[in-house]
Amino acid sequence: EVSFTVPAGELAETLTAAQEAVSELGAGSVLSGTNLAKVSAVGLGMKAAPGVAARMFRKLADAGINIQMITTSNIKVSVLVDRNLCEQALRAVHQGFQLDSATPAPELTVTKSKSAASSRASEQEHLAEVVSRLGSMEDIVVSEVDLDDGQARITVHNVQDRPGISAELFEAVAEAGVS
Repeated sequence: EVSFTVPAGELAETLTAAQEAVSELGAGSVLSGTNLAKVSAVGLGMKAAPGVAARMFRKLADAGINIQMITTSNIKVSVLVDRNLCEQALRAVHQGFQLDSATPAPELTVTKSKSAASSRASEQEHLAEVVSRLGSMEDIVVSEVDLDDGQARITVHNVQDRPGISAELFEAVAEAGVS
């Protein structure tokens, strides 16, 4: 499967292009959905803080919100949820990270030794610049390409489609100390 999101205003053109590509390939089908919203948790240090995704997914599950798709990076976790529940989802994640408090969730605060911090200063500056532009993802132009050839894929098949499944999976991963 290949899944991706586009702005709703570009759906018709994207469906036409995708259908043409599928026809040329001679196999497959194109499905789409429109009643979706993307909720993202963004912040530096996520890579070094196991449990960010698990916390986000648990708060959504506790609010009865089902996750339809997940994407992650070193600085962002995004989920697609039912558009009718997007404000409720946003509030749940916001409160889950205690962003409505003067002191955010202390267990997610990442501290580094001086040597680690100095060796990664330029990376942190670059990430800070990228994060500052995340308000409008469509405006971001590629400024760098990075390769990480130490990745592995995990696929979990035949899971129930209900709130809490992603939280349970990612809580187990976080408990293992994996980001």
